[in-house]
Amino acid sequence: MGIAKHNPASAPSVKVNIPKIEPTSYQGLVTDDKVTAVKSLIAYVEGAPWTVDYFSQVVAEHNDLREVDAAEPDIYQQYTKIHNFEIRVTTPLTESNDTTTGFMSVTGSGNVYGSVLPNVNDYFTSDAGDKKMGLFRVTNTERKSFNRDSVFYMDYVMVGYTDSTAIADLVTSLGNKVTREFFFRKDRLIDGLQPLLKAEENQKLLNVSDAYVTIVRDYFKQFFSIKHGTLVLPGQEVSIYDTFIVGYLTQIVDSQDAPELKELRELPNEREYYMSQNQFWKAMVERDFDLLSYGNTRMGLISKKILTRNSYLHGFALSSIQQLVYPVQPDETTFGTYDVLPKTVDATLLIKETKSRQGSLASLITDSYVTATASIPVIHPVLIDDYYVLSAAFYNNTASKSVLEILTKDYLQGNALDMDMLQKLIDKYRSWSRLEQFYYGPILLTLLKEASISLYS
Repeated sequence: MGIAKHNPASAPSVKVNIPKIEPTSYQGLVTDDKVTAVKSLIAYVEGAPWTVDYFSQVVAEHNDLREVDAAEPDIYQQYTKIHNFEIRVTTPLTESNDTTTGFMSVTGSGNVYGSVLPNVNDYFTSDAGDKKMGLFRVTNTERKSFNRDSVFYMDYVMVGYTDSTAIADLVTSLGNKVTREFFFRKDRLIDGLQPLLKAEENQKLLNVSDAYVTIVRDYFKQFFSIKHGTLVLPGQEVSIYDTFIVGYLTQIVDSQDAPELKELRELPNEREYYMSQNQFWKAMVERDFDLLSYGNTRMGLISKKILTRNSYLHGFALSSIQQLVYPVQPDETTFGTYDVLPKTVDATLLIKETKSRQGSLASLITDSYVTATASIPVIHPVLIDDYYVLSAAFYNNTASKSVLEILTKDYLQGNALDMDMLQKLIDKYRSWSRLEQFYYGPILLTLLKEASISLYS
């Protein structure tokens, strides 16, 4: 073996330690709230809530921040009015005497949310005690952090009571100089959504919220069966259970909105493989329109007599319900020798049409939504054809879809909802027959929840 020797003519091998540069797509554990929304936390800043109407100056690069001037033309001094804005009061209104001038002053301070950037000489009006409305002026502002989503601290002083002759011109001038109006919604701030809405959008949101509360309450009062402990199809000669719609409702409705959910039972499907295949309500959960193309589109009825009576499984056959909604042609392509063949739907078992309190089912056909180019039916009857819940036009994506089906398709595809169409559904819901309310009610609730978060999201 040779002896290793140092060769001075050979340069040593040097391995340069080049720092590793992570790719731009790298995401570490550090959270940067310039990118990560933290509005849900900002909604709980320090201070007691105080609701005011806030007048924010409309300023540009060369505007100065000055007090309202009643003599100034409105076009040269403009304000944005924010109704029901919330200030988090840290220092309550305090009276003090200026020994130099001898005047009394009323001052206070608080925090405001970053959705509104306060400036010196902004104004707001609110209850100032003794059932009197006061006018206040911002005297100082301070950003509490450098992050994009930050809160602002501000000091303010009371100018006077709005009904006093001394400041009547200022109050009138403020109102005349308002060029835009918004409404502040604290609930949207908590959800991380844009809390400032235009007047018309705020009214639509109020209509949507009221409709959701009313419909979800009425739905469970109408269709929850105390006898069976679950939801059953209305107006039928025997009790019929649709496990798909019951399972869907338990996922989208909170028990605080419908107390009946605490007692609602989801009856077991006895490990029936074909009951777990894709269908309309699964597409609604997944929000996937394409899922309908390979799901079960038609449903029929089977009797509980053909199901197992295994008491260990607490089977459906041991319940007080007589019939069960079941796929007409379930997918058997995955069938193996160890599997069980699907049940055969009984063609003699049929779901009956039902009436509403206002009249017969025929009135549904004449209900339409009129546009500049077409007259669209608000809904199709549930039993218009043999397709499950919605009509063949919805599943085949043809032009004869109803308003409900158009909005449902838009929801499944992630498109914006037409608020006027949605309002039409709200207005007509109570005139629908019971069967239409039973099957279309959960769809309408879903659309209402989507609309409530879509505005300025």
